[in-house]
Amino acid sequence: MSASAPKDTFTTIGIHRVPSHLSKKDFDSKIEAWVDDLVKLPVVQKNALKVEILIQNTVLDTHATRMGFPPAEPIVIIVMQSESEAQMVEILNDPAVIKLGDRGREFQMQSGASSFSVEVVAVSRFPSRKDTIPIIGIYKVPRQFAAEQYGAKFKTFMDNSGKLPVIERNQVKLEAVCGLSVLPF
Repeated sequence: MSASAPKDTFTTIGIHRVPSHLSKKDFDSKIEAWVDDLVKLPVVQKNALKVEILIQNTVLDTHATRMGFPPAEPIVIIVMQSESEAQMVEILNDPAVIKLGDRGREFQMQSGASSFSVEVVAVSRFPSRKDTIPIIGIYKVPRQFAAEQYGAKFKTFMDNSGKLPVIERNQVKLEAVCGLSVLPF
């Protein structure tokens, strides 16, 4: 695996927990409608390279449980990329985006959410395959580690994982990202 990815993009991730008063399906629909409105805004069209919604499913739950992972919390992930931090800040400070954020509060989109910028710290690209399926793990930093120390250990883990024959055979892309800062949203 290469040591790091090119620094030609600035990426933010929002992890949104499903509020207790909504079903996962209803929350997914509200997030999709919210993002549809977000990508129509001129500031987003001008500055964003990509906006994605990652909607959780249960396909691998049994396998994850066998590996010792706890059951996944119901969440939705929003990923947005721009070419620079300045472009992302311009998006986040735009009055229309702020107003849209207020609309998200109506269904508690920000309640229990975490939004932050990330740095890709490890990348492996394998021969492309059709019909790929993203698998995402979100790991909390254990209390006994500083964030930087955990990030270094996790990078080593990902570097070693990318060398496993089963990964090389079955993965198209293997990435690790570390949160850098919480964005005001």
